[in-house]
Amino acid sequence: MVTKLRLLKVKSLKEGRGLLVELMRDLGLNKTEEVLLEDSLGRILAQEIVAREDIPSFNRSSVDGFALKSSNTQGASDSLPTVLTVIEDIAMGAVPTKVVGAGQASRLMTGGMLPEGADAMVMIENTEIMGELLAVYKPARAFDHVVEIGEDSPKGQLYFSPGTRVSPRVVASLASLGYDRVRVYRRPSLYIVSTGDELLDLGEELVPGKTRDVNGFSVEALAQDLGFEVLGKTRVADDRQELTEALAYEADFIMVSGSSSQGDRDYLASIVSKMEPGLLFHGLSIKPGKPTILASDGKKVILGLPGHPVSSFIVFMALVEEAFRDYYGMGDKLFVEARLSHNMAATPGRTLYQPVELDYKDGELWARPIFGASGSLSVLARAQGYFILEDREEGVVGQDLVQVYPLD
Repeated sequence: MVTKLRLLKVKSLKEGRGLLVELMRDLGLNKTEEVLLEDSLGRILAQEIVAREDIPSFNRSSVDGFALKSSNTQGASDSLPTVLTVIEDIAMGAVPTKVVGAGQASRLMTGGMLPEGADAMVMIENTEIMGELLAVYKPARAFDHVVEIGEDSPKGQLYFSPGTRVSPRVVASLASLGYDRVRVYRRPSLYIVSTGDELLDLGEELVPGKTRDVNGFSVEALAQDLGFEVLGKTRVADDRQELTEALAYEADFIMVSGSSSQGDRDYLASIVSKMEPGLLFHGLSIKPGKPTILASDGKKVILGLPGHPVSSFIVFMALVEEAFRDYYGMGDKLFVEARLSHNMAATPGRTLYQPVELDYKDGELWARPIFGASGSLSVLARAQGYFILEDREEGVVGQDLVQVYPLD
């Protein structure tokens, strides 16, 4: 029996991302919620973060020493120090009670509030205490060692825009600005379906004809790292009814690994074609990862990923991650520049995602392409990043600089 192949509804990577973003918009996946600061790590901000007051809100010392009038110290030296009277020892967190006048000084620690009348600090190592008298051996200029009101952040200064991923650095900044709660985008929910009669659980013995379910775990890790709420994952046989039932799961996204090509037992395309709006594309002009499906039943995104682990991994980053960044305003992914170890030809009509190893040589970063089949797990294990060759490019000459996107 000869199987008649269907023509794939192939889209460019740019078109595919656009369709996914449009579908996410139609499904209203930009809902927000307010969370406690301690629960915000890894979430995506849905509000502007601005300084709600001047920081610092008072003139603050940046050294341990003495607050004084800078004009009183002009000409001070080791041989002829300026002598002042110490009128107050200001405790940390306390508001000074005395005004510093001519010939006076107040003792103050790092972070303490400058008293009225003082316009500078002199470091303790440039002074000598003699009872209630202070000898100053170095002249001070106005606002020496003083952080002025609003110098760190004036009121209203923008710190973070919507779309910022909350990292430990962002948490620290939010705390310093007094935000105990923040508004973030709700995590889109995800259910993962691995398909294939050949799949085994991780603890099962690897026997001829079988392989372990890699994609269920790799997709879960990628999704959690990006910001999805993974509701669960399952494994189904190459069976139309089992796959149909799995697609009924209630989630914002269902990602299916396998069953996305044109084999006799690849059922995903035919199942989603009966939905509304149904199949949006079947095939991406990307290497690896062409057999990719995007569909919807009007309630959720259904994404069919290739069954080969490298292809599935690449499609997630190239399609899902980039659409996610676009939809939530997260900005472009950061890259590093590296010199390519040797020539690389482009793939006509397809965008190439090429895994690489990175190495420093003679003070420069070099990228060495890793070659292997799309099912080769060693490619993923060795890869430290990837670069992209667009379908319109002719290729890259060895020693040329390329933009490498780190994987970790």
